[in-house]
Amino acid sequence: MAQQKSRNFLFMLFAMLYFVQGVITSYQLNFLKPHMASEGIEPDRLAILATLALLPFIIKFLYGLILRQLLRPRLAEALLNNTGERLKPFFPLLRNTVSPTIVRGGEKINVIPCEITLDLDGRMLPGFTPEIMVKEVQAIVGQDIKVEVLEYDPPDDGRLDMTLFNMLTGVLRTLDPDGVPLPYMLPAVSDARFFARLDIQHYGFTPLNLPPDFNFMATVHAADERVPVEALQFGTEAMFMALQRYGRS
Repeated sequence: MAQQKSRNFLFMLFAMLYFVQGVITSYQLNFLKPHMASEGIEPDRLAILATLALLPFIIKFLYGLILRQLLRPRLAEALLNNTGERLKPFFPLLRNTVSPTIVRGGEKINVIPCEITLDLDGRMLPGFTPEIMVKEVQAIVGQDIKVEVLEYDPPDDGRLDMTLFNMLTGVLRTLDPDGVPLPYMLPAVSDARFFARLDIQHYGFTPLNLPPDFNFMATVHAADERVPVEALQFGTEAMFMALQRYGRS
């Protein structure tokens, strides 16, 4: 119900933008026409300018409407599947994920086990709880399989102190002038959560200048985990420069 109300509000806002655009254009073409004619201003030209003035708001609204569709898992998957391999890392940023990592069964080759357990490594988006994750998995596997939480690491409280962000992005711009530093939500877990409990701000600054054809996300904790030597050299230089600039600040 809340989602439907939000959708109705967006459509009403879009309609209001068009209404305001029409009112301004009509006012200029009719009520201001004598005054504009005396000043030598063409009404049609002002009407076009009024339309162009509202165009950024309309484009922004439509762009936001399209992005909100990514919150629908099936539609998001269809959209990302049509964008190629480069956007695959964004898949886990739009939904909760689980990966089967450990399987336990019988102990003898000629005995059918009475029970099989499967450990799943689950990653939740901000704002979700283990109970929600259990319900989502239970809905997939059915009620005949028991789903329970074995271990849970709570995230940090989400407080951000971006004091060093400009310094870190400056390091990246120095070493890679063509690069564009952007904040990114890591679809994984790191030891930063332990430092956060001590009120230590973390930035996840692990720079690697990777080749365009290197699938980094497919190699993390995988069978052939690796990074190119040149990327490691770039990261070492970036970390050293960051420490130097932090020491001088």
